[in-house]
Amino acid sequence: YRPHEKYSTYLSGDHQLFDKHLEMFVSAYYVRNTSLNQLAPSPLSASLGQRPLPTSNYWVRQVFPGSPTNGVMTVGYRPVELGPRVTRWEFENFHGVAGLKGQIGESSWNWDLTFLWDRTTIDNIQTGGVRATEYSRLLTLGTSDAWNPFGYTPIGGTTVVNPISTVQGLSASGLTKDLYSVMSLDFNVGGDVFDLPGGTVSTSIGGVTRRDKLDHRPDFALEQELIFPFNQDTPFAAQRDIDAAYGEFFVPVFGNDFTIPAFSSLSFSGALRYEEFSDVGDTGVKPRVSFRWQPVGKDLTIRGSYAEGFIAPSFSALYATPGQNFIEVLNPITGLREQPPDAVIQFGNPNLKPSEAENWLVGFVYSPEYVK
Repeated sequence: YRPHEKYSTYLSGDHQLFDKHLEMFVSAYYVRNTSLNQLAPSPLSASLGQRPLPTSNYWVRQVFPGSPTNGVMTVGYRPVELGPRVTRWEFENFHGVAGLKGQIGESSWNWDLTFLWDRTTIDNIQTGGVRATEYSRLLTLGTSDAWNPFGYTPIGGTTVVNPISTVQGLSASGLTKDLYSVMSLDFNVGGDVFDLPGGTVSTSIGGVTRRDKLDHRPDFALEQELIFPFNQDTPFAAQRDIDAAYGEFFVPVFGNDFTIPAFSSLSFSGALRYEEFSDVGDTGVKPRVSFRWQPVGKDLTIRGSYAEGFIAPSFSALYATPGQNFIEVLNPITGLREQPPDAVIQFGNPNLKPSEAENWLVGFVYSPEYVK
């Protein structure tokens, strides 16, 4: 079970300034989510290359009195007396839209101008970590107040091996704050162009300008890798400006009272879109075409489409500074996905370009009148 809470509120409104020819509209909402995730207590692994347990440790000398004092041991310990590792996410989103719209004269053409503002903050709070420097210091002590890794503590119990004050002195937490913001201005105009026997040809054109921002800020302890076993993280900030233009059309070839055998209805639609990103360049012109065909009446509808798409690289994929993570990666020798014991260093690649795709779709819907 993962506890989750959500609160939200919403408002919208519109007002005619000059009848249907000029209207103003506004909408906004606020959302706040909180959720928790819980893991076992932090594994205090001390091994070669990480946080070694020197054999000069006081308690090592008690358990292995004849061992060399200049060696290193591997040891594992989970301080259940500190409680589990708990990650709390606090998500807050403000979203607002305002604009003008209207009908052009007495025609079928309409226009709209829309401004959008969106701001999202995400606080990631990790508790149940261990102060790495203090833990390493306690391991090296040659006196009785050194860390004793040989004991056992029952879950929910109190330790008889290490003083509770020592354990509590290791407790640490980390905070990461992410701020995302979007501002955009969108203009669109469209309407009917002319009539065909099968229906009315219509079109629309428009443009968008948008600015996206991201600010990723781990606290000092996470940035300096002072809390074990939380991943080391580094701050970064990024911004991009995006300009786009698009056009769409709809052409009904058969329909209404204009039909021939096997063509009760047939229409085509298409669109073109071009986007330019300030950081990764332009996407080129991307098309989309589709058809809708009803051979006999409305019982059977056949649809098909072809589209080219793209996805711009995320800010993290482009600009993330080097940071530590324990993810699974493909082992080229075994062919298995494994988690490297010494972690993986992740960082962005500013030379990435948008991913591109082609999509083909054909399908049908059969809905006979006699079963309705």
